[in-house]
Amino acid sequence: MLMFGFTFVKCAPVRIRLAGPFCSCMARRYRASHRSTCQSRAALASDPETNSHNPPCFRSPNGALEDSFYLATGRQLWDASFIYVPTLVLASERDFWSRPADREKIAHDLVHASVRVVVIPDATHFVHLDRPERGRNELLDEIVRFLKQ
Repeated sequence: MLMFGFTFVKCAPVRIRLAGPFCSCMARRYRASHRSTCQSRAALASDPETNSHNPPCFRSPNGALEDSFYLATGRQLWDASFIYVPTLVLASERDFWSRPADREKIAHDLVHASVRVVVIPDATHFVHLDRPERGRNELLDEIVRFLKQ
């Protein structure tokens, strides 16, 4: 098992997001510009109603946001003790969404699985999109190493 950490419409099952937040200052420092552009284009292309908005934006399911809220307030959504397969827990050092306590808790709760916890130094929440030297290579190397076991 692999585990990886706007503009809102109130109380909606989806949120409306502009592509702009993908191009933040942090993203410019960590990501190659073509990655942010590709990510923004793909996100906008994912919603058939994109061009009916001015500026163009896309709808995104709110379920993950709700889950994140519950997790941040201490509500456990699932029981890791039901996992019996080797598990790799990956985190980025600069991830604003995934806290060290979250990694420690899941590692502790995986009582029936062998667990490897890896923190990628100086990487961001979006390490899979970041430049190779900003953690993406290490992320991919860790995943390949885990899958070869």
